[in-house]
Formats: sequence, structure tokens, C-alpha cells
Amino acid sequence: MIGAGLDAVNKLLGFFRTDYSIQGVAVTADDLLLIDALAGALSERGVNVSLPALYNAPALLGDSPIVSQLSSLATERMALQQKVDLAAKGVDALTTAAGKETDAGKKKQMVDAAANLKTASDQGKVGVALYDGFITKLTTPDDKAKVPLAAIIQQEAVRSALKGGANLMTAKISSAGGNTIPGRTSGASSGPCRSSPWAAW
Repeated sequence: MIGAGLDAVNKLLGFFRTDYSIQGVAVTADDLLLIDALAGALSERGVNVSLPALYNAPALLGDSPIVSQLSSLATERMALQQKVDLAAKGVDALTTAAGKETDAGKKKQMVDAAANLKTASDQGKVGVALYDGFITKLTTPDDKAKVPLAAIIQQEAVRSALKGGANLMTAKISSAGGNTIPGRTSGASSGPCRSSPWAAW
């Protein structure tokens, strides 16, 4: 009789028993989250922290040598284009004049001059095309919508800060993951689900 009673109690308690199983779950981690956490911890200790990946005031507001160099190249490009256009007009003028010239010697000189001027004009066009292609690649966003020129200016600002005595710290999450612990209670569909994320860096 006592044994039957204990068995009934055991079955009754088992009805409210919860079984847990641990399952792995993929977690997507962003390096910026780690960097932001480290920056916050350093700021609380009175350290002046800058996050170039998020905001870089010198790159946006300061005088960038990269921009100065590109401005100089743009000026040279305009001057070269003017010379190319002028050379093209010279070639047309010499060709027209050579067609009307009756003196064989003078006509040959004009034809040779036009040929040499056209060669110089073609070389100038190549230089202009190379510059335009270079600027296009610098200003065209990649598949992540990042502009190469902006990244170059940003890196130059970081380099200038380092030359001024600033320190650089890099941080990267090497792996991240987590665990879910779903609970199943006898007599019920499911119990609470607990998660335990983790990351390594």
C-alpha cells in the first residue's frame, strides 16, 4: 500500500518535471560593438577616445593632404585638356593648309607638323583618360556602399594623429556564438527558453 502511494506521488511530481536540452545557436557579431564597449570603458577612466570607423572629425573638417593633391591633379588635368583641344585645332588647321599648299616642300612640312601635333594630342588624351578612370575608381562605392576616397582620407587622418603622438588600439571579434536551453515540462507544450551568448576576441 505504501509502495503504491509513493509510486503515485512520483508520477504526480513527474507531471511537473521540466527537461532541458542545450542547443547551439549562431550569433552574428559586429566588431563595432566590441570597439564601442572598449571605448566606453576607456572613457569612463578619463581617456580621450576617438573612433575613426564611426566618426573622424579631422577627416571631415580638417585640411586633408589627399584632397590637396587631388585638387592639384584636377588643375593639371584641366590644363592638359586645354592643350589637347588646342592641339586638335592645330592639327585641323595644318591639315587644311596642307591641302591648299601647292609647294611640295612646304606641304610636306605642314603634313609632318600635323602628324607630330596629333601624336602629342593623342598622348594627352591618354593622360586625361587615365586621370578620369582613376577618379572614377576613387569615387565609386563598392559592394558595401563604401567610397574608396573616403577610406583613404580617413586613414590619412589616422596617420596624422599617430604622428602627433596618439595611440592606436585595434579590436576584432574572432568568433561568436551562443546556447539556447529550451525547457519541456511534462504535461505542457514547452517551458521557458534561456539563452547564453558568448564571444571570443
